[in-house]
Amino acid sequence: MRTSRAALALLAIGAAVRIWGWASHDALFLDELFLALNLRERSLLEMLTPLAYGQNAPVGWLLLQKVVTSVFGDGAHALHLVSLLASLASLALMWALSRRLLSGAWALVPLAAVVFGPFLIWQGIQLKQYSFDVAVTLVLLLMALRVHESRGEGGLLPLGVAGVVAIWFSMPAIFVLAGVGTALFFRLLPRREAHGPRHLAVLVAIGAVWLATFALNYAVFLSAADEVDWLVDYWASGFLPWPPTGVGDLRWFYDIAVGAMERPLGFWRLGLPALLLVLLGVALPSIRRPSRRAASDAEGTTTSRGYRPPALVWAPVLVTLGAAVAQAYPFRERLILFLVPSLAILLGRGVEGLAGRLPAGRALASAVAAGLLLVPAGIVMLWLPRGGLPVASDTRLLFDTLATVARPGDVVVVDHRTSYAARWYGLPPGVVGIDAPEEWSMAERMAAIRSTLAALDESRAWIVIADVRLAPAPPLGTALASDVASRRFTFDATWDWVDEGLGWWAPLPPLDDAVPTGWVRVSTIEVKGAVAFAVEREGPRSLATEAGGPGLVVALPSFEIGRDLPNRLEVLDGDVARRHIDPELLLDEPDELHDAE
Repeated sequence: MRTSRAALALLAIGAAVRIWGWASHDALFLDELFLALNLRERSLLEMLTPLAYGQNAPVGWLLLQKVVTSVFGDGAHALHLVSLLASLASLALMWALSRRLLSGAWALVPLAAVVFGPFLIWQGIQLKQYSFDVAVTLVLLLMALRVHESRGEGGLLPLGVAGVVAIWFSMPAIFVLAGVGTALFFRLLPRREAHGPRHLAVLVAIGAVWLATFALNYAVFLSAADEVDWLVDYWASGFLPWPPTGVGDLRWFYDIAVGAMERPLGFWRLGLPALLLVLLGVALPSIRRPSRRAASDAEGTTTSRGYRPPALVWAPVLVTLGAAVAQAYPFRERLILFLVPSLAILLGRGVEGLAGRLPAGRALASAVAAGLLLVPAGIVMLWLPRGGLPVASDTRLLFDTLATVARPGDVVVVDHRTSYAARWYGLPPGVVGIDAPEEWSMAERMAAIRSTLAALDESRAWIVIADVRLAPAPPLGTALASDVASRRFTFDATWDWVDEGLGWWAPLPPLDDAVPTGWVRVSTIEVKGAVAFAVEREGPRSLATEAGGPGLVVALPSFEIGRDLPNRLEVLDGDVARRHIDPELLLDEPDELHDAE
């Protein structure tokens, strides 16, 4: 009874944190903007074709997202709704799995790891498929556990149908199915009862259907996605270096194993002790003497609580690791978020093993579990009083504010990364796009902005830069400082992607690095993860306008702001060509633009 009350309390905390995060988080991160633009610009049938902006996602999940946005609109809360519901469902599913595989209060350990998992919480309110992957994995594990416990007497066909559906909604579902299918095969193999061979044959047939379904999905959808060079480079460390050039390359196994404990499981800086507990959870049946209960269950009619974690729990981890060795799937960060339930169960099993194996084991195991879980719980608790989650740049608020303070005739300069937010939230009266190299290094971004400003005819411009880390950190709300040219900041000018698994923020060099000679910075808008600042020409100022108003000022970059934009502007000798154009030529939905009046 006490354990049940504690579980309910944990579930309530987990649900409250996720709902609070969803309600308070109404901005979109850059990766989310890529998917959001696909959802806005495409019909339901067009979602079946390869996505733009280098995106790839399971076709079933995409169609589900499209239906949800068609019903509820494409605001941030609607876009995050599927992930939120999947995250909430995962809490209940995790408790259902944990209580069947661990005994007593030890079942709370994996539940707490999921409740406070910062990456589970964060992905649960993002426009990404990873939270849905976790829910799908838990459903498959629970259904496979039913087959395991009954030794094929029940649940085989429902598991088969669920597996076929899961493949269309979750990319890594095939790894889960391969793992649980193999584990169940060896579970049913030694049976000599009358129905044993029939159950085994049914399982083999189901496995063949799963494989055929995945092959069809891969041939029609997954293989058609465009390969993006920078994504390939980013995920490269998730593959075993191939061919190995020395013994040092074998350290990769250690690095990715410890890394999985830190990200996505959430045990920052404590990856090694967490890994040791997980390995103990896998090896425990061979080093612990069976209890009477376990001995009586030796025939396997039920899962022996607190004793034997079935192979189907850890087999998906092994299969995914094998895919990384084979260069087929990176074993890293959010791409292995679906393995968190398995890793959490094994962690809890390792903690329980300490309690049953060592003198004063319960006290030691309780202390170890509490010490580990304080890390993700502490991270989450730090978020709560600060009023927001740590990453998504609040570009929506930035562009809304900018639209109210920009003067007629101002030019707004956005860089490569920020252009997608400008397109999504609506463009202020004048917009100049600039060409940033694919590396997107901050030094090159600032240099490109400086060159663009130097070539402008206008006398006043706003510079917008998103996905940046300001130092000292800006308030998590907003700070609007108008006409404060004397304000100075200390910035970390060293370029470095800051990636704690919760997003990519770049340290921002001094803002004046983007200001060319003859210009002066006069105003600054700061929001979480983004900044806009106004610059004016020194000396006499005259607004450059045309008859009928300033119109929309656009510079042609190498990327595409509007689908037809490259065909409507000219590039002369490699330089950026600028001209005033009708806003309707920029976007298909001109009402998204702020009218320039």
